[in-house]
Amino acid sequence: HLGSGSYGKVYLGKDTSKNDKIVAIKLMDKSLLKHSYLAQALDNEINLMKKVRSPFVVELFDVFYDSDNIFIITEFCNGGDLRHYLEKKNGSLPEAEAQRILSDIMNGLQEMMKLGIVHRDLKPENVLCNDGIFKIADFGFAKQLQDWKTQRLNSYVGTPLYMAPQILKHE
Repeated sequence: HLGSGSYGKVYLGKDTSKNDKIVAIKLMDKSLLKHSYLAQALDNEINLMKKVRSPFVVELFDVFYDSDNIFIITEFCNGGDLRHYLEKKNGSLPEAEAQRILSDIMNGLQEMMKLGIVHRDLKPENVLCNDGIFKIADFGFAKQLQDWKTQRLNSYVGTPLYMAPQILKHE
């Protein structure tokens, strides 16, 4: 068991069809999807993750369903999340290391922007590290825009501590 989120638990797994590659398996109870907005949000998250192919975004490998559960198979990130990484470093990083981490995150955001995808919940817990590369994860609030210049996002989603001031002011 690697951890728990709002809608499921994450386990360590092994993909026996790919040379026993270690993967992360997010297990969600299908009964949660009786609320149509949750089913729609999950479909959206899966569809957006399938579109992004970048070494700086956690890769979605597959999605399986059985009668009771949904299994989302993603890349396993062996370095944990950025929040825990910063805690281990007592909240202080050398400038060169901070620049490298920010560069990884910006590269991931750049790939998402090419596809018109806005994450809307970028925070240290949603940045995972795999073999020293930091990757964007958790597309639960992500949205794809058709036109960056004219389309406006009116939803108030994300984690308030990490939201842009404009969103908090409803601007």
